[in-house]
Amino acid sequence: MKIIEHYFSFNDSRGWIKGIDNQSTWEELNVMFTKKGEKRGDHFHRETSELIYIIQGKVSIDWFSVGEPTPEHLTLTPMNGVIISPRENHTFTALEDTIWINALDKAFDPSSPDIQTLD
Repeated sequence: MKIIEHYFSFNDSRGWIKGIDNQSTWEELNVMFTKKGEKRGDHFHRETSELIYIIQGKVSIDWFSVGEPTPEHLTLTPMNGVIISPRENHTFTALEDTIWINALDKAFDPSSPDIQTLD
């Protein structure tokens, strides 16, 4: 998992711009809302990378690389995000009502979803 570092930041009297990612090619972009206390994920992707970027709220992430199940933990707050690599099992818990951006480098295909569980 890679923590997103803003690659540029611009401020003037109108407001600001923060660069989230200019190194990847995303095929799918989503905005998500998750209620406080709810969980998402608890899966991994064999081939897909996934970007998570918090707009409002707070999310706890537990993750580990498949085959090396040493769990790690991170909390994301607004204007912070991560890029999840293939084969990183990830579970999100909303610590507050949360709005976030989700991007996938391979568009979700309902007929052949790249969502794997350890069960």
